[in-house]
Amino acid sequence: METCNVHPEEILAHVADAAGLTVEEVLLHTRRRYATDCLAVAAFLMRREGYSLTRIGAALRRHHATVLFALRKVDCALRVRRGYEGLIRLLERAGGDDFINN
Repeated sequence: METCNVHPEEILAHVADAAGLTVEEVLLHTRRRYATDCLAVAAFLMRREGYSLTRIGAALRRHHATVLFALRKVDCALRVRRGYEGLIRLLERAGGDDFINN
């Protein structure tokens, strides 16, 4: 049973706002980097809140395997950093700063 304080839709709206996009733009099925980075950051923050991959997938209108890929993308960005500057800046703006300096 998930006991999360923030609803996934609130997280998605917050991340979209930090990226300068609407929620609808983020949820479009596109491979454009700005949208996929936004989805990855939203998935990361939802997972941090304790949501399951299935619940995150439902909120993002994606399969749970896509969510897992997005989470790995953020993890890689935080470890490697080079080439992921935009994603890291978005994560900072969306409130994930405590993960940036670790």
